[in-house]
Amino acid sequence: MNWEYSLTKTRPIILLETLRKVLVKIVTKRLSKVIAERNILKGGNHAGLPGGSTEAPLRIINTCIEDAKKNNKELWLTFQDLSKAYDSKKSVIKEKGIMKQYTTIIGIDQGEVISPLLWTIYYDPLLAEINSLKMGYEIEHCFKSNVQSEQEEKLRINISSQSYMDNVTWITKNKAQLE
Repeated sequence: MNWEYSLTKTRPIILLETLRKVLVKIVTKRLSKVIAERNILKGGNHAGLPGGSTEAPLRIINTCIEDAKKNNKELWLTFQDLSKAYDSKKSVIKEKGIMKQYTTIIGIDQGEVISPLLWTIYYDPLLAEINSLKMGYEIEHCFKSNVQSEQEEKLRINISSQSYMDNVTWITKNKAQLE
């Protein structure tokens, strides 16, 4: 039957999906605000949090490319869609080895309002661990710490990855580290 945009011609159960979406949106907004304010995530994923966009990772990758060209340095970039690695069978890598595999019953839906935040939370430990190894591409920046001083300070930044949701660009200074 054509409902002609009249709620009297619908059943109340049809509104449950709308209510669920509103509730998920409220929870997502509040949770992402708390995570951002308290700086809880350390992996550097640029999705899911307020102000997150693809601009920052693209700018950082471009800076690495410009630095490598300018200083005649080796730079390797690998692009990976991590969602494909977690389609059905999963296992957790721990300090003492890989745990037994398990099958996933529920995944993260791409069309869901909370999905960007879930991807960011899900991959944060992996990205943080890899970043802590300091095996990425190193950029050096010189700056004056004081306007009156002529002395320059050097800041070295090690960039291992840039990510947005489940898409990661792995960055390193030589091919051997990618293997």
